[in-house]
Amino acid sequence: FRKAHMRVGFYHSLIDWHHPDFVIDDIHSMRNHPDREKLNQPRDQKRYIKYLHGQARELLTQFGTIDVMFYDFSYPPGEGRWLADSHGKGRDDWDSKTLIQLTRELQPNIVVNDRLDLNDIEGGWDYRTPEQFMPREWVTVDGKQVPWETCQTLSGSWGYHRDESSWKSVEQLVRMLAEVVSKGGNLLLNVGPTGRG
Repeated sequence: FRKAHMRVGFYHSLIDWHHPDFVIDDIHSMRNHPDREKLNQPRDQKRYIKYLHGQARELLTQFGTIDVMFYDFSYPPGEGRWLADSHGKGRDDWDSKTLIQLTRELQPNIVVNDRLDLNDIEGGWDYRTPEQFMPREWVTVDGKQVPWETCQTLSGSWGYHRDESSWKSVEQLVRMLAEVVSKGGNLLLNVGPTGRG
């Protein structure tokens, strides 16, 4: 990328369903397991936070200048589609304040998305990321236009699906791009990779 004079960015999932300390919550693949409470007993989200921050440190120190970090994603109880009594994860479950400080300390010129459950005053994000929908106008916060990027899939799924049949047409994609750009945004298109990458 750098040889082609392109910027470098990483996607980094805050969620890791395979880690033994990641507490099973309401979106976890094992959320309906009959022994969920028992499975959660040895898990420690604080140990997971240490692991998560270590992964971020590695990404931000071992690969030169990183221009963009896309952390994905927070789902605190009572926000968006999450019920107030749901078991979700937000800023405290990632120690987001420390994570954003670490990120900006290691890569001072980095641009970070808005999915750490922090506000702009806390230095928590540089751009908004509406997902799978088209904003009606330039995205605003407190009445002020902000940088934004819509995250869209080329099909109906974020991940690989062998029998996918809902691919967007070239015409749909061109119209989507024109609409996003006309509203001051950026279009991020996803292709779900196979298990082989």
